[in-house]
Amino acid sequence: MAKKSENVTQPLDLVILGLLSREKMHGYELHKRIIEAFGSLLRPSWGSLYPALQRLESRGDLDTTDGEKIAPLIPVGGSLGAELALYHQSKVDGPKNRGRKVYWVTDSGRQRLSESLERADVEDDKIFWVTLYLATLIRKTKRTALLTKRLYLLEDRLTEIKKTRKATSEEFENLALEGMESRLQSELTWLSDLVSNEESADLQARSNLLDRPFDKGLLTGG
Repeated sequence: MAKKSENVTQPLDLVILGLLSREKMHGYELHKRIIEAFGSLLRPSWGSLYPALQRLESRGDLDTTDGEKIAPLIPVGGSLGAELALYHQSKVDGPKNRGRKVYWVTDSGRQRLSESLERADVEDDKIFWVTLYLATLIRKTKRTALLTKRLYLLEDRLTEIKKTRKATSEEFENLALEGMESRLQSELTWLSDLVSNEESADLQARSNLLDRPFDKGLLTGG
């Protein structure tokens, strides 16, 4: 089992723990929820989701049980082809009366998740949005510190982009930098408002602001 000091640093692992800390789910439902929440920002394949679940389970962050019983997905129609398809499915799914594996977060997993979120590398765009999505799990003082750190990092990034724009004369390079600058400025304005409301503990205003990055396309570049 992993030591408590070992933080979760992979965005997918953070999302898995965060969503499963809210309710128990099987792999299919979890995959669906991740895509619904993050769209193109975080769209795990089955080949990455299940190894992540196994990794977290082996660390002691997740526990499992067999859930509801599921019927065969391929009906037997009497043909040899149907019989073979059912046989191959049973080799993948196991016995046809076996329930789907249901995952949930252990107490140690909750603790590791909370500690990892409070120490998240908010310079990484994907980690920042995942951390913000799960921000209710972070203590207010730590949450405000993370948001403020992200604000300063974006200000530095914007300054560098402006310097680069002044030094370039290539048309499309300048257009790309202009787009980056515009997007950064939008996020900075939104984030500055969010930090101000976080510090003033204006819960309703914060709730409204949390919807704005999706409306403005900050997550998808729209």
